[in-house]
Amino acid sequence: MDRKLSVAGAKDHRYEFHIISPVELKVFEEWRGCRLPEDYREFITEIGVGAGPSYGLLSFGKIRGMLADIYDDYNERYGLTARPGDPFGLDKEIELLRNNNSESNEAMRAPRSPGGFIPICDLGCEFATVLVTSGKFAGLVFNTSDFIDTNAGWWPAGRPGGIVEYPYFPRSLPGYPEWPTFSDWIAGWLEQCFDDLRRKFPYPGK
Repeated sequence: MDRKLSVAGAKDHRYEFHIISPVELKVFEEWRGCRLPEDYREFITEIGVGAGPSYGLLSFGKIRGMLADIYDDYNERYGLTARPGDPFGLDKEIELLRNNNSESNEAMRAPRSPGGFIPICDLGCEFATVLVTSGKFAGLVFNTSDFIDTNAGWWPAGRPGGIVEYPYFPRSLPGYPEWPTFSDWIAGWLEQCFDDLRRKFPYPGK
């Protein structure tokens, strides 16, 4: 449907996937200290990484590289070290927001610990989508503007955009949850892409 690579980021990832092998998965999970959330695990081992929202789903190598930078920043500022299997630093804040039925677009401040999450998508301009990998909220996805700045905003990841180029304006679709999991997030992206492509190219192949 997207022969002209009109979806945001498509000219970079070109819809190419690399399926994560059982060996790659085992090595990564042993390094991170616990099992990855099941829906993410299933997606990367059956469909793969590469294509995806924005600049695409990060490979394990890129995840390790981004985490190394994050951990260096936290260690320099707070003297802290962590792994993705360690406790996630925003459990209490998320619990409070959910119990108070607060709006999900209310940003939380960056956690004081870098444990319990991995970056899964580079959104550009220091923005990223992260996946919680430990604790009661493992499997939820968040967007963040930074990792180390305590004033940085963390908020539940919204539905990723499809076509965003001017003068096209994407239509907001219903049915996206307030606190999305990886499955919600990736399905939300696909739904937006399909809707945008059908509107821009109403005749298949044209």
